[in-house]
Amino acid sequence: MKIFMYIILATISLTAGVNAMSFFNNDTELNWEWPANRVIKYKIIIDVSNVAAEKKWLKSPSLAADLPEPTIMQGKVLLGDLASKIERIRLILPKVELGGVTKGSKIALGMIDSETVVCITEVPANTLDSELAAWLMNWECNKTTDDKK
Repeated sequence: MKIFMYIILATISLTAGVNAMSFFNNDTELNWEWPANRVIKYKIIIDVSNVAAEKKWLKSPSLAADLPEPTIMQGKVLLGDLASKIERIRLILPKVELGGVTKGSKIALGMIDSETVVCITEVPANTLDSELAAWLMNWECNKTTDDKK
């Protein structure tokens, strides 16, 4: 019976453009789009738990299939505008957008709605946990620390 249920869920999710694995891990699926000078509505900080190349057999018939070097990034929401609504996230984005982000990195995500990420910046490594809220409040999407000097 379990195998039958997995097959049904996988079939439904793949035809709907959603990765079947998200049904089993409680991650909120976020979408990636390029910024195009859009206004950021939400900002959140993520503690990255996984970064991996997307496997060919996991690709869905969505925009992610057309991304250059699609990479899966997963993590726990530490704080921000949506922290009370989203506990964990899963995002497929171009590898180049991640820069040097690895497991254990803290990153800020800029979002135009509750499901769409348009920018990502690694939180400076020397930022204390007690300073994260202030850092996020002052962070501007697509501006690196060097740009603000």
